[in-house]
Amino acid sequence: MTPFPFAALISQQNRLIEISTALPDAALLVERFTGRESVSQPFLFEIDCLSAHAYFDLNALIGEEITLRLQLADGAHRCWHGYVTQALQLGSDGGLARYRLDVAPWLALLKHRRNCYLFQDVDVRTALDRILSDYPQADWRIDVSQTLRIHSRLTQYRETDLAFIQRVLSAEGLSYRFEHDQNAAAGDNATHARHKLVVFDRHAERPICTQPTIRFHRADATEITDSIQGFHETRQILTNKISLSGWDYKQLTAPGGEASSTLDNGNVPPLEIYDGSAAYPFESRQAATQRSDALLAAHESRFQRFQGTGSARAMAVASTFTLTGHDQYPSGRNTFTALAISHQAANNLGANMARLLKSSDIEAGSYRNQFDAQAYAQPIAPLPCPKPFVAPQSAQVVGLVDAPLRTDRDHRIKVQFHWQRGDAPNPGGLSAPAQGITPGASAASSAGSEQSEREGGSNAPGDETSGTWIRVAEWLAGANWGSHFLPRIGTEVLVDFIGGDIDRPVIVGQTFTGEELPPFSAGHDSSANHPGVISGWMSHNHDAGFNQWLADDAPGQLCTRLATSSAASQFSLGHLIHHHPLSATRGPWRGSGFELRTDAWLAVRAGEGMLLSATARSNATSTQLDVTETVAQLRAAERTAKALSDAAAAQGAQP
Repeated sequence: MTPFPFAALISQQNRLIEISTALPDAALLVERFTGRESVSQPFLFEIDCLSAHAYFDLNALIGEEITLRLQLADGAHRCWHGYVTQALQLGSDGGLARYRLDVAPWLALLKHRRNCYLFQDVDVRTALDRILSDYPQADWRIDVSQTLRIHSRLTQYRETDLAFIQRVLSAEGLSYRFEHDQNAAAGDNATHARHKLVVFDRHAERPICTQPTIRFHRADATEITDSIQGFHETRQILTNKISLSGWDYKQLTAPGGEASSTLDNGNVPPLEIYDGSAAYPFESRQAATQRSDALLAAHESRFQRFQGTGSARAMAVASTFTLTGHDQYPSGRNTFTALAISHQAANNLGANMARLLKSSDIEAGSYRNQFDAQAYAQPIAPLPCPKPFVAPQSAQVVGLVDAPLRTDRDHRIKVQFHWQRGDAPNPGGLSAPAQGITPGASAASSAGSEQSEREGGSNAPGDETSGTWIRVAEWLAGANWGSHFLPRIGTEVLVDFIGGDIDRPVIVGQTFTGEELPPFSAGHDSSANHPGVISGWMSHNHDAGFNQWLADDAPGQLCTRLATSSAASQFSLGHLIHHHPLSATRGPWRGSGFELRTDAWLAVRAGEGMLLSATARSNATSTQLDVTETVAQLRAAERTAKALSDAAAAQGAQP
């Protein structure tokens, strides 16, 4: 039997689908492909290829950008560019080898890097610029007319770069899509990817499909243009009112905003989403209203959606097209925007090849798609991605070098979390990682925005520039009253997050460490001679000075003491023992009662009077300055003195 000439058939010339890769020309021939594109999602194509070579080095394809071309009805080509994220060998049949390539945008690389990073005083554009500067493949631009909020802190915590970007974009009401360079191809040595990420808001102008008018018509080989074969509407009940607010502790108010739908979505009552739990989410009522409007727009755009099937090869995500030939959608109601497209296509490989490959789930030499669309009048707006819920963490207090503490008027301090990396991380922490590549300049930065290295010393400086001011919770707090304690620089604090929001920290307590022991440390592994009966409070300045309140609850030996290192002054009550202020050991007994001592001067002043007495008042019920008993004692003493004087005079004693 004559061998089948596979090499002669593996040619891309005049094929419906072509592919360009890092491999030699004609090394691969596309058998079929499926793909999914959607607004605000990375696209993914699965391409099955044939080759006469059974043992390609798949590593030569991984991470390489390839070009997939689809021939249009007019003979031109539509290009998709993407990076090979997975390459598989599917086996061989009769000397013909099969491979499968998964192709995704450069943005898909971001899901493989998880990070913890604290951005300070940035808007979303700046945060994106810093993250994407680490990816030389990144090619992007931003098409936004709305005002972007400046965030005092914007934290990526245990999130992939992709998840973080999608979250912060959706929180601002921003979407994204991809533009593919139709004049580029794999192997042209482009510095950046040949596809561009475009971030846009709901006010941005949408691109027009390269086939701007698409007929509602059957698919037939005799037709010279592509068409849509199926198109139907979906309606659903959704939220029709948004109310947002949040307490701002600085303004002592809760700026709020509301937005109500005016669209006809059936006979339904007000269906409101109300969220007033966030901590200072809006700097003004205008900002709250803007966010309410954006969130309502996201819901309104989902009231009515359309699903279709067809063969329109030029249809692209976020592009606008006009549907003609459909009786239900006359002029004025027939313009739509594609939101998601599922592609499916197969090459016509000839009868002999088809017999070897057996059947396919799509007709050879054809293209089909399924798509979701919305009316052009509706904005493209995302629903917010959920923010990670964060449990309490510990952190280290930071501030000015060689200073004992640093605070501001509002009783706030600065901390550095143990997960922050940089030039001066917390002891034992990690420095900024080496990227191993030179970050490329993004399209946005080349357009004039300031380029900033994402990683570096700035994220863990170990001083007063770390993070933002964080409030310290107290036992009591009010206008010029309450408790007032400030954690010292270098100590460890416990940080909780209001509503579990990583961007809303508050200091709720402090913890002792293996090196920073309690002032009255006792019990297991201590040198104290008691099980832990001493409690109290003790402060230190930056030198050796201290202030102390001590409560000794030893059974039968209760004592309390107020003391300061200034002039060794102290006041003790109860069971008096020797106790060194810098030790937890209970010393020898010194007496009972009270002791007031100082190495400096002592003054006792009483404007209304003062009583010193060594007489106990058993079962006394009067006030502490009741002198009835004292007066009686003085009068008795007077009588005794007079009696003695009279007796002496009777005996002739001289006065």
